[in-house]
Amino acid sequence: MLDSELVSDPLRLYDVGPMADGAAAAILCGRKGVAKVLGMWSSANAVPFNARQDYDVLYSAREAAERAYRMAGITPRDVATAEVHDSYSILGVLAAEALGLAPRGGLLASLRGGSEVRANLSGGLKSRGNVMGATGVYQAVEVVWQLVGRGPFKRVDGSIGVIHSMGGVDATSTVVVLGL
Repeated sequence: MLDSELVSDPLRLYDVGPMADGAAAAILCGRKGVAKVLGMWSSANAVPFNARQDYDVLYSAREAAERAYRMAGITPRDVATAEVHDSYSILGVLAAEALGLAPRGGLLASLRGGSEVRANLSGGLKSRGNVMGATGVYQAVEVVWQLVGRGPFKRVDGSIGVIHSMGGVDATSTVVVLGL
């Protein structure tokens, strides 16, 4: 990724998730062992991203996460895995930080220091592509697969997964907390 073709400095070819065709479906049922929605919240931000004082905060994502966590009765420390909206590399970093999976401005330093952040184990939108309406369903399925250890994923250590989906650049965010 770091050596991919320069598109427009500083963006490189693989910093942007491709638009893709796709469809998805999920069957939600109450069988024992199937994930349940523990909390969910959507938030909007009326201030355009380019008009903000802080470019390093996704406000709608942070608010949606805080409210969804409160509804689910969890904290970010309880999250075993997350799939975050990363249509651009930097948005994935900012989303993980907004969800409390790393300190503000500290995700990359945390990773360099050996901390384990379990976000986008699927490869995120960079590997699947942004399939618009189907993206959230893919994220839900991938989080459940990670929680139960269904291939291609190894089971994560924990029973709480989080999905973050975003419209625009932090114009809207939805966070869903799933639990086994």
